[in-house]
Amino acid sequence: MSGSVKDVLVNNIEAYVRSVAPGLIHTLNIYCRRTAGKDCAELFLEEPWTFRDIVSNVYGSSSSAEMIARMFIYPVKLNIFIDEPMEKLIKLFFENPRELYRIIRKALES
Repeated sequence: MSGSVKDVLVNNIEAYVRSVAPGLIHTLNIYCRRTAGKDCAELFLEEPWTFRDIVSNVYGSSSSAEMIARMFIYPVKLNIFIDEPMEKLIKLFFENPRELYRIIRKALES
């Protein structure tokens, strides 16, 4: 993923999360930096399996974890025009994040 495209996506994810849940991105970034050394939006784009593990460890398999997944997936889906249904992308995030990564990469190449 080229730096400028990734930077735009990271900024869009962070802006969207801030607009929906003020303060959440700051809290998640603390966990992501401590665990993986990266901000969570960047981690979501580069290693969604690691981000999934962090979200699952912090929130468990709760509706909160699903809402966080939605907040990160939605702006990416809109910005790079992923055709897959949102529900499928959320399911992939939790069950097969490497496939979600492949879908995002494929959309970026189009």
